[in-house]
Amino acid sequence: MTISVILRILDSMPVLINVSCTNCARKFQVPLKRFNESKKKGWNFYCSRECQGECKKTGKTLVCDNPACSKTFYRIKSEINSTKNFCSQSCAASVNNLGVTRNKQGCPENFKRSSYSRSKQANGISAQQLLSKKCRNPKCEKSVLSPRIYCSHECHMHSVKKTKVYHQEKALKAIKSFVEEHGRIPFKREVPAIYSRARRGFGSWNKAIEVAGYRKNPVRFAKRKRAKDGHMCDSFSEALIDNWLSK
Repeated sequence: MTISVILRILDSMPVLINVSCTNCARKFQVPLKRFNESKKKGWNFYCSRECQGECKKTGKTLVCDNPACSKTFYRIKSEINSTKNFCSQSCAASVNNLGVTRNKQGCPENFKRSSYSRSKQANGISAQQLLSKKCRNPKCEKSVLSPRIYCSHECHMHSVKKTKVYHQEKALKAIKSFVEEHGRIPFKREVPAIYSRARRGFGSWNKAIEVAGYRKNPVRFAKRKRAKDGHMCDSFSEALIDNWLSK
């Protein structure tokens, strides 16, 4: 290897600058162009992604206020409580429930009741009966405690689920409005939301078109069709484009 080749290789090698990590003060090297860019834009140097993440943390490491736990945990600044901080909900409950006595209905003795609640209790109605209500599912007769609305996941899904008649009415209304606006039957890919309702209500797109009182669209590339200006087109889609251009 000649001296000229060696000099050329040395010239192509990047110039390295020694810097220190902003988080752990570890020494490492960066290329000169990266060093100049960071100095120009005011960026810090980090030896790894872990150090970069640690340096950008804005929270604090706290000690659990539960005397039986005393674990250390990290919490972001917006979630730090000014009075007490707990590492988990169980620790918070064990401390907050100390010294709380409950009655036969399971409510705390110092439970604040409204005037309506006090009047009902004076008539012999318990707090549990007052807070209970009927499941929102009309086919269910069970009672649930507030703030719950349904007694089970099955009742919730049964109440939210749309019926077949609902999808039929929505699909027919959407198809008729499209025909009134455009003067033709829509393609399935033009109205995916209507197509989905038609499948759920009627089982197929063509059945929904027939129930709406229209003739189903022909296969787009099966027959030739004449446009409104008299031109013969190779497909129904080509006729639509011809009509649009003529208009």
